[in-house]
Amino acid sequence: MPDLNSWAITVVTGVATGAVGTLLVGPARERARLWKLSSGIELSNFSPEATAHYRIQVHNTGSEAIRDAIAYLTLDNSPQDIVDGRSAYEGKGHPTGVQDGRLCWAIGGNPHRIDIYPGEKQLLNFAQIAVHNSEPQVVIASEVGFGDDSSRPARVCLEAKRYTGKIKIVGSNILARSFSVEIALSNRRFARVHAPIPETFISRYKFVLCNKMDSSKL
Repeated sequence: MPDLNSWAITVVTGVATGAVGTLLVGPARERARLWKLSSGIELSNFSPEATAHYRIQVHNTGSEAIRDAIAYLTLDNSPQDIVDGRSAYEGKGHPTGVQDGRLCWAIGGNPHRIDIYPGEKQLLNFAQIAVHNSEPQVVIASEVGFGDDSSRPARVCLEAKRYTGKIKIVGSNILARSFSVEIALSNRRFARVHAPIPETFISRYKFVLCNKMDSSKL
């Protein structure tokens, strides 16, 4: 007759081993899933013809939706780069550069938080070239817009020059991802103002924000 105590110990050991395996494998699979979904985010330049708006295209190449996607921008600008212009959160005299400033998405209502479905590309409002007192400037979007009126202030208005920075994409079901960006004003005119900029130039400066307007000012 089998030893009941030995049998019981064997069963308990088997159950315990299975539970430990589940505890170890489950989190590992979840980490792998998170990493795969997060690493599938791709950013690319999007600057349509005949517009002063420049946007960044965010592509979800994964197999499930990215939930509650939010984008944050950090720039290397100094307080001295901030100029007067449109209504903005960070006006002239603001003590720091742009640090983790939220951007808005270029869809109806300009929400700061959206879902991006598998294979979908969504446009992120990034910057705009504007003119204030005859001087060009770079207007950075906030989570509500470009400062076209006081109820929708921009993030900041900057002197028109080159800047580098990071865009961080976060979501409720992904790991945070950071991407390098560069605001590079072109040193030549391509066709007419705001016409599409050749891919050969964009490949050198991934996010090109200005088709030169006036060589004396840029």
